[in-house]
Amino acid sequence: MRSPLRSNLLWSILWIAAPAAGADELAGEAFFAEKVHPVLEEHCFECHGVDDTLKGDFRVTSREGLLDGGDLGPAYDEGSPAESLLLQMISYRGEDRQMPPKAKLPPEKIAVLAEWIERGAPYAPELEIKGTEEARREFTVTESDREWWAYRPVSKSDPPGVDDSDWATHGVDAFVKAQLDREGLKPNPEASPAVLVRRLHYDLVGLPPTPEEVDAFVSASRQDSEKAYAELVEELLGRPQYGEKWARHWLDLVRYAETNGFERDNPKPHIWRYRDYVVDAFNRDKPYDRFVIEQLAGDEIAEPTMESMIATGYHRLMQWDDEPADRKQHVYDVLADNVQVTSEAFLATTLGCARCHDHKADPVSQKDYYSFMAFFKGVTHYETAGTLVNWATEEEREVFEADRTRRLAELSEKRDRLSEALKRVLTDLDLFDSTGEAPENTVVDDARGKGAIWSYTTREPTDDWSEVGFLDKSWFKARGGFGTGNPPGSVVTTKWDSEVIWMRTTFGLSAVPESLILEIHHCEDVEVFLNGSRIHEAKGSTEDYEAIVLPPSATSALQTGKNVVAVRCRQSNGEGYIDLALRTRSNAAVLETLVAGSKADAISRRVEEAAGADLVGEFKDVLDEIAKRRAAEPGVPLNVVTEKGGEPGPMHIHVRGSAHAPGEVVEPGLPAVLASSDSKPRPIGAKPVAGGERTSSGRRLALAGWMVDPENPLTARVVANRLWQHHFGRGIVPSASDFGRLGEMPSHPGLLDWLAVQFVESGWSVKDMHRLLLRSRTYRMSSAPDSGSLERDPENRNFWRYPMRRLTAEELRDSILAISGNLNPKAGGPWVYPPLPEEVLATASRPDKAWPVSQDADEHFRRSLYVHAKRSLRHQMLADFDQADTDSACAVRFATTVPTQALTMLNSRFVNDQAAVFARRFRSGGDDLRSRIAFGWKLALQREATDEELDRLEILHRSLREGSDLEPDEALERIALLTLNLNEFMYLD
Repeated sequence: MRSPLRSNLLWSILWIAAPAAGADELAGEAFFAEKVHPVLEEHCFECHGVDDTLKGDFRVTSREGLLDGGDLGPAYDEGSPAESLLLQMISYRGEDRQMPPKAKLPPEKIAVLAEWIERGAPYAPELEIKGTEEARREFTVTESDREWWAYRPVSKSDPPGVDDSDWATHGVDAFVKAQLDREGLKPNPEASPAVLVRRLHYDLVGLPPTPEEVDAFVSASRQDSEKAYAELVEELLGRPQYGEKWARHWLDLVRYAETNGFERDNPKPHIWRYRDYVVDAFNRDKPYDRFVIEQLAGDEIAEPTMESMIATGYHRLMQWDDEPADRKQHVYDVLADNVQVTSEAFLATTLGCARCHDHKADPVSQKDYYSFMAFFKGVTHYETAGTLVNWATEEEREVFEADRTRRLAELSEKRDRLSEALKRVLTDLDLFDSTGEAPENTVVDDARGKGAIWSYTTREPTDDWSEVGFLDKSWFKARGGFGTGNPPGSVVTTKWDSEVIWMRTTFGLSAVPESLILEIHHCEDVEVFLNGSRIHEAKGSTEDYEAIVLPPSATSALQTGKNVVAVRCRQSNGEGYIDLALRTRSNAAVLETLVAGSKADAISRRVEEAAGADLVGEFKDVLDEIAKRRAAEPGVPLNVVTEKGGEPGPMHIHVRGSAHAPGEVVEPGLPAVLASSDSKPRPIGAKPVAGGERTSSGRRLALAGWMVDPENPLTARVVANRLWQHHFGRGIVPSASDFGRLGEMPSHPGLLDWLAVQFVESGWSVKDMHRLLLRSRTYRMSSAPDSGSLERDPENRNFWRYPMRRLTAEELRDSILAISGNLNPKAGGPWVYPPLPEEVLATASRPDKAWPVSQDADEHFRRSLYVHAKRSLRHQMLADFDQADTDSACAVRFATTVPTQALTMLNSRFVNDQAAVFARRFRSGGDDLRSRIAFGWKLALQREATDEELDRLEILHRSLREGSDLEPDEALERIALLTLNLNEFMYLD
C-alpha cells in the first residue's frame, strides 16, 4: 500500500509552495497557463475533457467542470481546499483514490496542483474547454416516461360488451372475446369433463386425478356441469397439496435453494422452514399484501411472530461465498442480488440494470438503484450459522434457563467426580503429574497474567470485524480484562459499561498446534472467533475462569504467521466482565488436553483396563454435554434476517458498481418514475423498531408498506399477471418480471388492469383469483388446433384456445410416483435425499459427502418439492426436465426437448424401478392380461383404453415374451415403462 498524503503534510507543501497572500486574479490565470495546464493536458485531458466522452462523468478542462465534479462529487472543496477530491486522487489516498491510474504523478507536479488548488483553482479563460451541453449526463424522468403503460395508475373499468351472451357474463371472457372479435378469431369450444378434471388437478395440486375422481366428476357433470365444476375447484383449493404445487411457482421466483453455492456449497441450516412457510401461506390463503410484508419485514412488524420471522428467510436465499476474494465487494453483491430479486419479483422492474450506470432503457437512475439498496443496508451479512435466531416465548425461555442451570450444576459435579477418579488412575499409571505443574504454552494471555493488548469498540463494527484483514483505526486499544467485576485472580484493567463489546487481538504461530485450550470468564452471551471462524459460543455467565479444549475445527482455523482472535460479548446490568486466554497447553486443562490429544485412544484403553470402566469416554461425554448446554438456546432455530441496529450507516452510490469507489451518499428511496414528481428518488423515512431482543432500522417495513399500497401501479398488476401465466401458459405480459421497455407489451392491457382491481378488492386473496380465472370459459376451452386460427395467431397470443403444455419436472416425477402407488404424501419438514446415479455424484467435488442418501426409504418417495435443492448438484431427472435454475430468479420456465429426456425416461434406474412397481398395480385390474393392461392404462392416462390400443399392447406383450425371451411379469413391466413414456402421460391438454 502506498502511504496516503496526510492533510498536515499537504498543508506543508502548500505553505512552502504558495505565493504571497493577496495574489491577484491575473497572476492566478498566468499560473494556470504556465504551470497547471501543461500537467492537466499531459495526464488528465484524455479521459476528462478532450472530447465529450467523460470518464467518471468528470470534466477537468473547465472550472465549471471542476466544481460540478463527477460520479464521486465535486473535485474542489472551497471550504477545505486541502481535502479537495482532486488532491486526494493525485495523492493516491486509498485504493479507490488513485489518479492517474497508470502511475502516480511526480512530487513536483503534485506540488503544482496543490498550489493551484490553494490559490482557489483559477483557470485561464482562453484555455477552458467547456464541451457541449450533452457531454454531462443529466438523468431526467419525462412525461413520456410516466405515461408508460406499467407506470400509469391502474384503471378501474367495466369489461367490454360482446354480442355472444355465453361470453358476456364473465369479465375475463368479455375481455378475451372482444379481442378475438377484433382479430377475427373464433374461440375453441369447451373441453370435455374428462379433460377438465385432469387439467384442474394438475393446475391446482400438481398431481393426476385417480380413476375414481375422474369417473365421479364426469358423472356429476352430466347432472349439473357448473355445480360439479365449482365444487371440484373448491375441493382442490382445500387440499394440502394445493400449497405444495403453488409454492413451487413462488420458490422459482425467489431462486429458492437450500445451499450457499460456490465451491463448498454448504447447506443453509433450517432454510427449509421458509419453504414450508410459503406452502402454508398458499394453503391458508394468506392475503398477498401480508405475504409481501412478512417476507420483506416480518421482523419489523408491530408484533413479530415465529411465522413472520421465518418469512424473512427470503433474504437468506442468495448465493453466498464463504471465502470471497473481495469481502467488501461480496457484501454488496449479496445486497445487489436482494435488490434484483425484490424489484423483479414484486415490481417486474429490472433495477439491477442500473447498478453501474443509469438504466439504458427504463427511466431508472443509478441513484434510484442505490436508494433502493439502502432499504436493505442494515441487514447483517449472512453466515453459515450466525444468522440463526432461536424463537421462543418468554415463558419458554425462563423454563429453559432454569433447566439449564440445574443441569449444568449436575454435570459439573459429575465432571469433578470423574476428574478426580481419572487423576488417581492416571497417576498410578505414571501418565499424569498430580501437581499439575506442566509447562504452559500461552499464545494469548488473560488478566490473571500479563494480559493481552486488545483493540476494542462498543459501536457496531462492519461485517468483517473478526477477519484477519480487518483494519479500523477508530478502535481503541487497552489491556484486558474488560468490565466492572473482579473475578478471582484477575485484574480489571479496562472499563466496559456498554451493552455489547467487540474485541480483537493478534498472535503469531510458527506451526499449527495439535490442540487449543480456551480459558474464559464471561457475562451473558459470548462468541469467540479465530480468523473469522466461530470457535466457541456460550450463553449466560461463568462464576470463574473455565478451561475448554476446543474441537479440531478450531485448530483448523489457525494458520502459520498472523492470527486473530475476536470476541463479542453482551451484558445487561452494567456489571459484566470478559477476559480470555488461548493456550496450546494449560495447567487448568491438563486433564482435558490429555484425553483429547493424539494419544487419547491408547490412554483410554489403559485406563479402562486399570479401572474396569471407560472413565475417559465418560469424562469426554460430560465435557461435550457441558459445552452443548452452555451454547444451547431455547426454542426453534430459524434462518432469518437480522439487522445491526437502528442506524445502518450511510449508503453510497458505487461508481461503476464498485464498493471500493463510494460516491454520493443516498437515503432510502423509491424510484423517481414510480413515486416522485421530479427526477429524484422519493425518500422514505423510518423510525427504528424493536422485535424482542433485536433492533432494526424499520426501513424494510417502510418499503413493504409502499409495495402493497393500492396506489402503487405495479404490485397488483404483477401478481395478477403471474396468476394468469400459471393457468394459461403465458402471461398477459409474457415477460413476467420485466414490465419495462425491454419487456413485452401486454396483449390485453384492459384485462390486466381489471384483474389487478379485482385482486385488491378481494382482499388480495389468491384463491379468489383462482376461482375467478378457472370458472371462465376462456380457461375451459379445448386445446385442439384450428387451422384458421393457427394461421392467424400461431402463438395463441389472443388466447383462442387453451395451451397444451408438458408436465413440469416436479409434476412428472410426482406423477410417476403417484400412479406407481409409491408417492409418500408426508408434508413439510427438512429436505430429503433420494438416491442419485453414481455418474451424477461423480460430478461433485466430494462425491462421498455431497449427497447423504436418506436412511428411511419412504423418504425417497416424497414430493419433488422436498428433494434437497443443492445448487452444485441437482437431482438428475428434475434438471433434465427444466427445473428452474437456483442461481437466479426464474419467472418463466422454458420447456426444452433434448435427447437426455428420452434417455432418462427409458433408461434411468428411477423410472425403471417405478415402472416395475407400477406393473404390480396392473395386476389388481383383473385375472387376464387385457383387463390388467386396461386398468394400468386408466391409472396413467385417466381414460379408458380403446380396443385397438389394447389389441396392440397384447401383441407387444406376446412379442416381448417370445421374441425377447421375457417372463410375463417382465414383459408387463415393459408395458408399464412404455405407458410412462407416452406423450399423453407427459402432456396436459
